[in-house]
Amino acid sequence: WQGAAEFLAGSVPAASGREPVMTVSRRAMACEFSVQFPGEFRAGLEAGFAALDEIDRMEERLSVFREESELSGINREAAAHPVAASPEV
Repeated sequence: WQGAAEFLAGSVPAASGREPVMTVSRRAMACEFSVQFPGEFRAGLEAGFAALDEIDRMEERLSVFREESELSGINREAAAHPVAASPEV
C-alpha cells in the first residue's frame, strides 16, 4: 500500500457508546479521501487502501496537471486530429 503513514487508527472512546472506527485516508486530486470502517473489521484496512489506490490510479489517468496522463495526451493531440480514448476515460 502506498504509505502506512496514511493509516489513522481512529478509535472512538467506549464511553461515547459508539463502536470503534478505523479510518484510512490519502490526499489526491487536491482533495482528502478517506474510508471508514468498524474498528474490529481488520479486512477493512486492506479494502480501504485498495479503494485509495484506485483513486490514485484514476488520478494518474485523468489529471490534466500530469503531462503523462491519458487525458493530457488527448488534450494535446485532439486539436490536430481525432484521438481515441480508452473505454475507461
